[in-house]
Formats: sequence, C-alpha cells, structure tokens
Amino acid sequence: MITVRITGYGISASGHAGMAPKGSDIVCAAFTILMETFAECVKRMKAEGKLHDSVITLGEGRAEVSAFASQDSVDEYENIYRTIVTGIELLAGMYPECFEIKKYLWHG
Repeated sequence: MITVRITGYGISASGHAGMAPKGSDIVCAAFTILMETFAECVKRMKAEGKLHDSVITLGEGRAEVSAFASQDSVDEYENIYRTIVTGIELLAGMYPECFEIKKYLWHG
C-alpha cells in the first residue's frame, strides 16, 4: 500500500502498491510519474527563482516534493500542486486497495 500525505505545500509518500512484482506494477509506475512530474516542475520553478525553498526526495518506495513559492508565483505553484493532487486522487479512486491518503490541509 502507498501511504500518501498531502499538505498545503507538498506531497510525501511511502510504500508500494503491491499490484504486481517490483518493476511491473502499473499503479506504482503511474504514481511515480506523477511525483516525478511534480519534482520536475518544482526544479524548473526553483531555477527560475520562483521558490523560496523546496524539498525533493525521490527514492525506492518513498517520495517527497514540497515547496514555498514567492508571493508572485503562488498561483503558478498551486496550479501545479493541485493538478498533481488531482492525478493522485484519480489513481487512488481507480485502485483504492493500493492507497491510503492522508490530507493535512489548512486551505482549499
């Protein structure tokens, strides 16, 4: 099972979906590409000077991506963040037995 923690500024996760052997699990692959996409967007925003701080950790069975946007880039970051969260929620809806979602949000 993949445990996903969604906060107001980032996403962290640990575990494996367990739908297929390691390297063949489409649920893990789909989740991984969502997190890698989020990480790449954060890297690009950081390179453009749009973030005050960011954390990116991608590894075997765990991932964390979070950031704090500068005032003029908050909307851009939130759009990316909400898109990734939507993708995770859709995936978890398709494979509920593979996910435990924990939300710690202080805003919408």
